[in-house]
Formats: sequence, structure tokens, C-alpha cells
Amino acid sequence: MDLEKGNNDDDERDLGLTAIETSVLPALSLEPATSVVLDAIDSHAADIADEEGYDNDTKNTSRKKPKRRKPIGFLHSVCIIKELENPYEYSEAVKLLLVFIFAFAGMVPAMGSAVFYPAVNTMAADFHTNLTVINLSVGFYMFSLGLFPLWWSYLSELLGRRGVYIISFLMFTLFNIGCARSTSVVMLVVFRVCAGGAAASSQTVGAGAIGDIYVPTQRGKANGYFYLGPLCGPMLAPIFAGALNDRWGWRSTQYFLIIVGGFAFLMMLVLLPETLRPQILPTEVQEKRALQKKNHKLRSYAHEFFDFFSGPFKSFALLKYPTFVYAILYNSFGYGSLYMLNNTLPDLFQSPPYNFSSIVTGLLYLPNGLGYVLGSLVGGRWSDRILKNAIKKNNGKMVPEARLAENMLTAGIVVCSGMILFGWTAWRHLFWFVPIIGTFLFGFGSLIIFTTTLTFLVDSMPQRRSAAVSINTFIRCMFAAAASFITVPLNNAIKTGWLFTILTIIGIIFLGLQVYVKKVCKIWVTSTRRKVLINLRH
Repeated sequence: MDLEKGNNDDDERDLGLTAIETSVLPALSLEPATSVVLDAIDSHAADIADEEGYDNDTKNTSRKKPKRRKPIGFLHSVCIIKELENPYEYSEAVKLLLVFIFAFAGMVPAMGSAVFYPAVNTMAADFHTNLTVINLSVGFYMFSLGLFPLWWSYLSELLGRRGVYIISFLMFTLFNIGCARSTSVVMLVVFRVCAGGAAASSQTVGAGAIGDIYVPTQRGKANGYFYLGPLCGPMLAPIFAGALNDRWGWRSTQYFLIIVGGFAFLMMLVLLPETLRPQILPTEVQEKRALQKKNHKLRSYAHEFFDFFSGPFKSFALLKYPTFVYAILYNSFGYGSLYMLNNTLPDLFQSPPYNFSSIVTGLLYLPNGLGYVLGSLVGGRWSDRILKNAIKKNNGKMVPEARLAENMLTAGIVVCSGMILFGWTAWRHLFWFVPIIGTFLFGFGSLIIFTTTLTFLVDSMPQRRSAAVSINTFIRCMFAAAASFITVPLNNAIKTGWLFTILTIIGIIFLGLQVYVKKVCKIWVTSTRRKVLINLRH
């Protein structure tokens, strides 16, 4: 393909693509690479025009009434909120309602992972096994929670957000009935894997849908609210589970998940419109695609079947981009540390000298959750303010990497302080309130990191928002699954103090990487774009 000659900066400005998009869009598609880059350029330019136009419109008090479109969502006749041609034009009240639905949906699978914590001893006694075996159900649940978003995100960008949400949460509710009726550990693990895979849609599709309805300079705050769901789930679930387990046994915790999942399903069915906008491509692109379809008319069903299962894995091409890898690993490290902390609390506080009951142990997750709430309120707004200032300094051009600034450094220091405080005071069995201060600091700092990195991923891939988040979800859930498997044996072997000292050292390494990333980020962005432009020319 021919591009007009000029310096690299002019080429980058004409294309209007982020560094990540230019490096991975060919690999993310089933079509030939060159044609897909052309399509992405056209569609991305339209996205930017829409965002800039909407920003300008919001300054104009005489902005026209939002225009409805012909409904395309799954079972759209049941939904009371109508679809708009431009989802950015939903009122602030409707947007907040949708964010609440996304956050609640994100809370449900997170509750599913934490609901066992106060009940692990009861479950071990019921199934005549030990805690390590019971933790397998948590670990495999997290594994499926990380693996299946690859397909849910793929389907959501082909078929829409609404249909994926409705189908996946109906499946989650049904599979949890199997969990509640399990008669063996194997049966429980199988149904837990199925339930986790079904609910795995919430994180990736939710983050993508927020990108559908919010312009970039508003996404940090919205993602902060959204992240409250997945992170408040581990805070609230042990409280309810502790009370239910003390009164009716561990199976009641699974019936609780059935009720919560069913409520989420009903909200999506009635209140969630389709937010994904169909791509409107230029005439020449449409003609080109029609020709490609004609040439591929004889493709067998076997090829289509292969494409469905292999397509989502092409999203791993995103990992070619260094800043993307850094953001995902930092997010995943924090998430794995979170599950180590959550797995440590029951064993610590239900043993001497504390000997707390299940419900009291559940209440000890509240300070951690309070840290999440405050971190959400601070982190999202802080991230948006940093981005707005960077846009002003960069002549109106948005660079997603600008979000990874002093907010990440500050949050990392707070997280490390919280982990070292919790680890050593818990090991020395000090008054229970002292280690709980550490969990609060950890919750506050980690939420800022989670919110910032998630918003960065969404901003970096406007055309593949859900795919970007699905990779992050996959890797961080692998960290969480590993944490569920190894926390109890590690804690028994090296004790709480040294366990969290090791985590703190890793956290300090990420702080050093943050300084390095900030220093070389601009070089990475420029070199990535140049390589792609050279490849396109030749």
C-alpha cells in the first residue's frame, strides 16, 4: 500500500493511531493485515471525531436531543432504556445507572471467589478433606475467571455487550445451583469452573462498555466507580458468608450467589441497552470486504470453528508493547497479592490467640474494602486530571501513557507500606486492629493502581477495548489462581512476616520499573509507530 512520503511525525499525526493499535491490529484480525489496518484507521478516525465532537457539543448549551437508533441489542424489546446512535450522548443519570449495573455485575464473580473464605473449615469437615484441597475450588474458579474472558470479549465485539451479559449471567445462576447441590469435592470444582467461566464476562465487557459511553477524559472516574464492584465483592462476601455459614452451613453461601446472580441477570435484561456501535465503513472499504467475502465463500465450517476458538488468542499480540506489559503485570501483581491477603486472614484470625468466629472474621475485610472505596474516589479523578494536563501540554493530543505518572508511584509506596505492616504485625500476633491498618493501606493503594492501569488499557485500544481488558483479566486471574494454591503452604513454611516481605520487595521492583517506564515511554511509543509505518510502506 502506498503512503504519501513525509517525516514520521506527520505520518503518525495523519494516522491518528495509538502505538498499541498500530503494532497489534493486524494480528488481532482474521482478515489480511494491510486491509485491516486500513479499516482500523478509518474507524479509529471516526471514533476520535465523535469524541472531539461530543466534547465540543457539551460546551454548547443548545446541543440537540440525542438521536435514537434502530435497536440491535439482544432481546431489545424488553429493555426500557432505548439505544442511541451515539452512546456518549446518554444523560449522566443513565450513564451512572449503567456503571452501577457493570459494577454490580463485576461484584458477582468476585463474591463467588471470596464467599468460601469464612466457610473453608466447615467445607473441609463436610467433605472430609483439608484446606489445601478446598482451596482448589477457589483456584480453579479463578483460572476459569481468567481464561473465558478471551472468548466473551471476542463475542462482545462481534455480537454486542448486552447479549453476552444476559447469556453469561443466566449460565452463572444455573451453574451455582449445581455448586449448592454438590456431593463431592470433584463435583463442586467442576461446577465452580463452569460458574467462573460464565461470570467471566463481567470484567472485560464492563470495561469495554464504559469506553462505549464515556469519552477518554471521563473514563478514569467512571472506571474508578466500576472497579468498586470487583473489589468490594471480596469485602462484602465474607460478611454475608460468615453469617450464612454460622446459621445454615456452607451450602447457603451458594444459594446466596444464585440470588445475587439472578438479580444481576434481571437488571441486565430490563435496564441494559446495547452500547456497542456498529462500524460504519467508507464505501471503498465496504466494497473491498464484499470482495474478500466472495473470495472466502468456500471456507468450510471447520475453518470457521477454528477461527472462533483461535481468534481470541490473537489478542496476545498486545503483549508486544512494553508499556502494556508493564501495566498488566503491575495490575496482576496487585491482584495476586490481594488474594494472598484474603487467603491469609481466615487462617490467621480463626486461630489462637485471636480465635474469631466466621462472622467476625468476615467483618475484618471491611477496612480493606473501605480502602477500595477511598482509592476509587481518589484514583479515578487523579488519573483524569493527569491526562487532561498532559493533553494541554501536548497540543491537544492524547497519549494514554500519560496516566502512568506520580499517582502510580504514590500508590505503590502505600501498597508496600500496607503489606509490610500487615505481615510483621500479624506474625507477632499484635492487637488485631494493627494488622488491619495494613489491609486498609493495601486496599487504598491497590485500587489506585487497578483503576489507572485499567483505564490506560481501555484508552490505548479504542477499537479493541474488551480484548485489551480480557488479556489483563486473564493474566491477573492466573496470578490470583496461583495465589490461592500456594498461600497456605507458603504461609505455613515461611510465616506471614516473610511472605509479605517478599511481596513488598517485588512491589519495590515495580516502583523502580515505573521510573524507568516513565523515562523511556516516549521512545517506545515513537519506535513502535515507525516500525509499523515502515512495514506498511513495504
